[in-house]
Amino acid sequence: MKRGALHSDVHGTLLVDAGTRLPIESWAGRDAKTPAVWLRTHPGVEVVCRDGSLVQRQGITDGAPDAAQVSDRFHL
Repeated sequence: MKRGALHSDVHGTLLVDAGTRLPIESWAGRDAKTPAVWLRTHPGVEVVCRDGSLVQRQGITDGAPDAAQVSDRFHL
């Protein structure tokens, strides 16, 4: 999941398949609920690449507690 500014101060999340590098879905906003719900409805996610956001970390932990979370190259 990538999080970033869409327009100046409007933020969102882009969900990308790491294998194909194709976008899956995009969400407006920065809440933890949206990724948690998506991950619960799509079981089997083993690895999530994310930025350093604590909100995003919480959403991933809630939705896929067994998934490994790694920092993406952009945020290292």
